Amino acid sequence: KLQNTSPKLKQLAQKAASRLQFEAADDQAFIAVQNAIEEVILELQKLPGLSYLEELKLVLPPGAPSSSLTERLLRQNAELTGFVSRLSEEKNNLRNAVVKLEEELRRYHHRKPSGDYEMWNREKLSLQKSLKQAELEVSKLRAELRSEAFLRELGSDSENALLRRIYGKYLRAESFRKALIYQKKYLLLLLGGFQECEEATLALIARMGGQPSYTDLEVIMHHSKGFTRFRSAVRVSIAISRMKFLVRRWHRVTGSGILSISRDVFSQNTGNELRSDSFSGGMDLYGEQRHSYRSRFHGTHADLNPVSFACSQLQNYDPERALTDYIHRLEALQRRLGSVQS
Repeated sequence: KLQNTSPKLKQLAQKAASRLQFEAADDQAFIAVQNAIEEVILELQKLPGLSYLEELKLVLPPGAPSSSLTERLLRQNAELTGFVSRLSEEKNNLRNAVVKLEEELRRYHHRKPSGDYEMWNREKLSLQKSLKQAELEVSKLRAELRSEAFLRELGSDSENALLRRIYGKYLRAESFRKALIYQKKYLLLLLGGFQECEEATLALIARMGGQPSYTDLEVIMHHSKGFTRFRSAVRVSIAISRMKFLVRRWHRVTGSGILSISRDVFSQNTGNELRSDSFSGGMDLYGEQRHSYRSRFHGTHADLNPVSFACSQLQNYDPERALTDYIHRLEALQRRLGSVQS
């Protein structure tokens, strides 16, 4: 609009300078120029930061002299021209800044992910790992603190009692383990005696019509009576000494008199059973009753000749009673084995 109104203003200014008379067309052109300038001023006022243009409002009262109006129009035109030039410069500067920003944006878009991004990812992973390790350490420290607090609450006496109890459990398990070895040896010995009894029983059944001689029994058995008794006595003595040692050690660790007494009684009973079962051997086949170790021991010393002892037993032999005793002993052994397993 300013470009369209500038030639009209120049024409009116030339007429005013040459002092020519204004015509009706000139008045209409002047009014149009005035309206155009007012519209431009209104548009400029709408722009931000241009509040000072409010002072440039044209107040053209009707009937004003044309020379003063022309001068004011020329002055305002010059001001507007300078302002337009400044605006164009700012516009060019802004356009250049926008172009630079667009170039930088395109460069960032086309550029591939650099090493910084990968380095940031590595740092992120390392920080996450360190965080997990720190959490694990914190949990471990908390567990240690809880255990230390628990130990402080227990105190030294409770710690000693706990250690004694654990050591007692260990000794008991060890004694049970070693006792199983002697039980195994005893069972093997007992089974060997029963095997010999079985062989003797089968031989007697085969010779049911007559009395067997001692030589026949000696042929059936693999070892002599003296060797079997000596082996039984040695094993019983070893078992007794071992059980006494275990009882003493258990009593020394636990300090329980009642428990040690019960253990002593149990060991004595077990030793008596071992001695009675071991020294009975194959002689229970002939109706001999079970007695204590002392009676067996004195009986053995009283009768030093195994041949005469066997003959005396054969003379008092009762087949029916021997079979009944044999069945009772088998049942007792079965019950004992069941109690040991339980």
